[in-house]
Amino acid sequence: GRRTVEVTYLPVREHDGRVRGVVVRSHDIHALRQREERLQTMVGELEHKALEQQRFIHIVSHDLREPINTICNFAGLLAEDELIQASPTATRYLDFVVSGGQRMKVLLEDLVNFLQLDRHAVAMTEVDLNRIARDVGDDLQSAIARKGASLDIRPLPSVQGDASLLRILLQNLVANAIKFCPRDRAPVVTIDAIQTDDGGTRLRVKDNGIGIPPEHTERIFEIFTRLHNKQEFPGSGLGLSICRRIADLHGGRIHVRSQPGEGSSFELELPALTTAHPHRSAT
Repeated sequence: GRRTVEVTYLPVREHDGRVRGVVVRSHDIHALRQREERLQTMVGELEHKALEQQRFIHIVSHDLREPINTICNFAGLLAEDELIQASPTATRYLDFVVSGGQRMKVLLEDLVNFLQLDRHAVAMTEVDLNRIARDVGDDLQSAIARKGASLDIRPLPSVQGDASLLRILLQNLVANAIKFCPRDRAPVVTIDAIQTDDGGTRLRVKDNGIGIPPEHTERIFEIFTRLHNKQEFPGSGLGLSICRRIADLHGGRIHVRSQPGEGSSFELELPALTTAHPHRSAT
């Protein structure tokens, strides 16, 4: 049958440089060409899927954000109307609309952030975790003050990673530690790190919160997973899914050790610090 070959012509020269003949070399590259064609097909399919994802993100972030903002804005105006305020029933129903709209806004932002992780080219550099932790503490000052929480940041090492993504991960973990705490208990959150046997780093965020039942310690990392009533502990159910995705992008893993009623310890394991692969594609 028909095959693909690579033919090379090599001149044969005399001692004085004159060409007196030619050697023809034929190399069968049929299997290699077939693999290249399959690879090109797969690349085309990936590009098509990436384009579909970009369109979906655009729809989610633009076409949905506008009507949600409209609902929230007009519901807010109605809440200020004296006729509405005069009716307890109307006020209660309107509160449902306002709170539902706010939850949709939070869910939409978290969903867009989660989807955009797959388009993020991870810039691997040496990251000082001490600085990341201090920045996270500054960002969460209002939540810390509101809940009377204390944040204990122990000396942390430098790791190989993407500083912006690691900051998002750590902020999610600390925010959850503050949020998921009984109302009669002041949250105590500790950030520390230890070196693993293979030279990597295990970053830990420990709290004294409500804890997690053993049967749910893996399920909580799944997208849109919620274990509690949204009125008691608001949120979108995407925070820990984002954390796991960021851990995957760094070639690491994240898990939790927890005891119901006694708190949790979320542990992010990162590979040893190296200078290899300065950039890693999220796809």
